[in-house]
Amino acid sequence: MKDSIFTPGPWDISWGTYQDGEGHEICEYRKQGQPLACIAKVNYHDDQEGETKANARLIAAAPELLETLRSLALCLSEDEDDYVDYDAYRWTMTKVERAKELIAKVYGRA
Repeated sequence: MKDSIFTPGPWDISWGTYQDGEGHEICEYRKQGQPLACIAKVNYHDDQEGETKANARLIAAAPELLETLRSLALCLSEDEDDYVDYDAYRWTMTKVERAKELIAKVYGRA
């Protein structure tokens, strides 16, 4: 990611490698496969690990999700004439504003 104030992605998951085996670590890795930085640890809290694994995947995807959201917010037209009707324009602009709010939140500006 460009202009990041956080550890750049991609982030990967080390399944079941939390120090005492009670969860998953989300890390940035070097090319040799060694962790460069541990971003987060997700503790087991469900019997089947479904929710725990889903939470780890969501956290690991954060840098890519943010970059996609930033790109979409920048490329969507703010010109009302580019939309089929006013409702489509307003709906899109509402979503773009929400995206900008979330991006600002990530960067500590909200």
